[in-house]
Amino acid sequence: MKTGGFGHAEVSNPWKTGRRMFPTLGSLAVAAMLAAGCGLGKKHWVPTGEQMVEAEKIAKLHIFKSIGDQAGTPAAAGLALDATGLPKEYPIAFTIGGTPYSRYRFKYWGGIAKGVKLVHVQYFDPTVIPDWEKDPAAKGEFPAHFSVAVDVEKRRAVSDSRAPAAP
Repeated sequence: MKTGGFGHAEVSNPWKTGRRMFPTLGSLAVAAMLAAGCGLGKKHWVPTGEQMVEAEKIAKLHIFKSIGDQAGTPAAAGLALDATGLPKEYPIAFTIGGTPYSRYRFKYWGGIAKGVKLVHVQYFDPTVIPDWEKDPAAKGEFPAHFSVAVDVEKRRAVSDSRAPAAP
């Protein structure tokens, strides 16, 4: 232990001893800023209005082909497609578990899974889940609530959630 000029214990100055750590802390700070700037570690993003509209169209086709009551190749084969490869119109009696598609309301959110930006389209039947707009945690069992994840860049539905909601 060092003693000062008057015989008291000398306390180390953190400004003098801490300078040795500044290069290390500085390089860590720069690395953290670079990682945050390039999107590493992010799980959410905000899709644009155009991306949300496109995601809803792609999700609707996925629902018609895979989830809806009329699902299957014969129903999809009878659809007239536009230049983008999406149907121009759907049959009037397009239902999901007996619920008309036109009754459903939806919310969007952007998520990142394995480096791929996805737009999640959540569908709600407002007669079964009346507080779907106000409650961010609104859930229900299929067909009252389900979601479809869409990769807008590749123009395809990646997955859907037809499983019952967790208790």
